[in-house]
Amino acid sequence: MREVWLDPDDAQLSWDGLVELRRAGEWWQPWRLPPGRIPTGRLAELARMPAGVRVGMRTDARLLSMPLFGDADYSSPVDVLVDSQLAHRMAVKPGEQVLTVALPGQPANVDVWLPNYGRTKVGRLRLAAHSMVRPMSRTGPHWMAYGSAITQCRLVDGPSQTWTAEVARRHGWRLTCLGFSGECHLDPVVAHTIREQHPDLVTLGVGLDIHHAASFSRRTLGPALEAFLDVLADQPVVVITPPLAPAREQEVNSVGLTLGDIRHLVADAARGVSVIDGRDLVYADLVVDGLHLGPDGYQSLAERISPLLTAELGQKPAAAYSA
Repeated sequence: MREVWLDPDDAQLSWDGLVELRRAGEWWQPWRLPPGRIPTGRLAELARMPAGVRVGMRTDARLLSMPLFGDADYSSPVDVLVDSQLAHRMAVKPGEQVLTVALPGQPANVDVWLPNYGRTKVGRLRLAAHSMVRPMSRTGPHWMAYGSAITQCRLVDGPSQTWTAEVARRHGWRLTCLGFSGECHLDPVVAHTIREQHPDLVTLGVGLDIHHAASFSRRTLGPALEAFLDVLADQPVVVITPPLAPAREQEVNSVGLTLGDIRHLVADAARGVSVIDGRDLVYADLVVDGLHLGPDGYQSLAERISPLLTAELGQKPAAAYSA
């Protein structure tokens, strides 16, 4: 049995949910969009938040330690799953800290889910008392989920319990979460990033941010979504219209649109692909602040959308969670 230190980009580790792992001195920064192509500072900040990003390995080590650098005033925790079961959760504070986890000491799949909210960098991993380490196998269909705060899911207990994580783990799918709180505005870089990854399934949860920021009008929203979908013409796409948002249902934004108007415009522009009415996914009593969901709401959303997405992939729901 021995000890080994691994750079985060070592071939013995498997990353999922990111488009680039960029080194910055002693730290590595996960990016969910290509850093040189992001049009705004706020979107770049969110692209550095590793929602849905995880690093995995199969190892018989007895101990894993990994330095983390929190670069935000608030961060979600980090989750460690061993053979698909939550084994450890650690709060992430601003500055440098070390994630330390006792492992079984026998071959197991170890998956570290980084914070879904809060900019986070990682350092060199240490495995103690081990005889083997290799990349964790990730062979399921690749699903890319684009959306707003409802997709990034800040208000959950941990990153492995977002609705996208729940659905992906249930069916053994590979997840790339492109949830950007307040910044889901059909930016072309997102469409091109999705196309370049050649996913097996794409979901687009659009409309809430567009309504709040009035980023498109009645004249421009349809063509903008159609242009976005044209980039993804060869991808299997499901468009999700805005879910129920009691605090905003009657609000008329600065370009004269209600959420109901947005739902109609989105559904009309997406008539060539599958469309889910977002109101069918959210119960009013699970909306905690008139707009966002809490842990129970995201669990309910996962339960309601899961069979709809498996139908798009032509798969039957798995009987149990898989790695």
